[in-house]
Amino acid sequence: MVKHSKFTSAEKKLIESHVSLGLSFLKKDRNINPDVIEIVGQHHEFCNGSGYPHQLKQAEILLCSRILVVAEYYDELMQGLSGAAPMISGKAVRELFNLAKTKILDVDVVTHLIQLLGVFPLTSAVMLNTKEKAIVAELNRKQPLLPKVKVFYNKQNHPLSKPMVIDLSKQDSSTNTRSIEKVIDPEEVKTDPARLLQPEEHQL
Repeated sequence: MVKHSKFTSAEKKLIESHVSLGLSFLKKDRNINPDVIEIVGQHHEFCNGSGYPHQLKQAEILLCSRILVVAEYYDELMQGLSGAAPMISGKAVRELFNLAKTKILDVDVVTHLIQLLGVFPLTSAVMLNTKEKAIVAELNRKQPLLPKVKVFYNKQNHPLSKPMVIDLSKQDSSTNTRSIEKVIDPEEVKTDPARLLQPEEHQL
């Protein structure tokens, strides 16, 4: 069961002990490469020294560990495993970017992840310039601002009887060209009254 409230100091201490406990199990298996064990042991260390268990700085943290930290933190934000409510992908990416700017996470690793996920990650809920609402159905690596989207609401905020799939990079009309105006939060009732934009419904 996911906890959606702040951890107490005792709970935080218990959670942090999982690193040493995990390492003790891994070290018992002689088939596991020592390098792998070292990577796992650093998977909660932050570049500014605020992580645990050893408060290492960036130069002391293995690159593979820095990658693992970013991947795990992204997963925590998406799943709500850190005591906060789950985030939509767009918000989670922005949070990672902010953490990189403050030197908590590796800037280069976060930058590569954002490039991999795209400007608008898969299943992101978006508002088009036409005021239609859609989810990102397919990324466009060559033109990241123009992915393929699946439109669920018309500009009057009424659900469509049949969603429209539109490739924003392959539009013919010069007078009604659609584009993404902004990322929206489907958890807001007014944004998604028919619950059509929920991320869990669109695990592509």
